[in-house]
Amino acid sequence: MATEAQMKATRKYRAKAYDRIELQVPKGTRDRWRALAEQEGKSLTAYIVSRVEGAYVHAEEIADGPDTPSEPRKGPVEPSEP
Repeated sequence: MATEAQMKATRKYRAKAYDRIELQVPKGTRDRWRALAEQEGKSLTAYIVSRVEGAYVHAEEIADGPDTPSEPRKGPVEPSEP
């Protein structure tokens, strides 16, 4: 069992190193997500973070797709044909 000093040190570290986010989801959602997390061998927090980060990376890939130039054009702009 952890001592009071160890628990205090852990709380201090977590406050310094992590942001807290509280989610409110419909009843039953937490249990479904927890079951999915267990299937992947992850904690609920790790599962949620991996899904959010994956969506973020996917959104960046879409934004950097072939229709969006990754670098601004250099030189004169070619006139479009009528």
